[in-house]
Amino acid sequence: MKTFVTSLLLSAALALPVATLPMAVDAAPKHCPPGHAKKGWCKPVHASYVPRDYRRVTDWYRHELPEPRAGYVYAVVDEEVFLVLEATREIAEAVGAVARVLKY
Repeated sequence: MKTFVTSLLLSAALALPVATLPMAVDAAPKHCPPGHAKKGWCKPVHASYVPRDYRRVTDWYRHELPEPRAGYVYAVVDEEVFLVLEATREIAEAVGAVARVLKY
């Protein structure tokens, strides 16, 4: 019995330092699921902005785009369509290529 108790205490003493080691931390943002981060769908750490002379898409309904949220507009920059926060020109979402999104 004494040997069993001694071995139990010894194994507990050896396991304690391993249990207190810091766990590996994922570098991905907390709001981004792993599958989305792998595909590059999450918002970048640093915000991106469109230039001041961007072209607005005012007929979004004609192109079967969802209505932009209040304060947002669709913008075309370099043959790409973005959902942009109008007040700051910060890109909220990349929608896609003009040829694919804006069907004329």
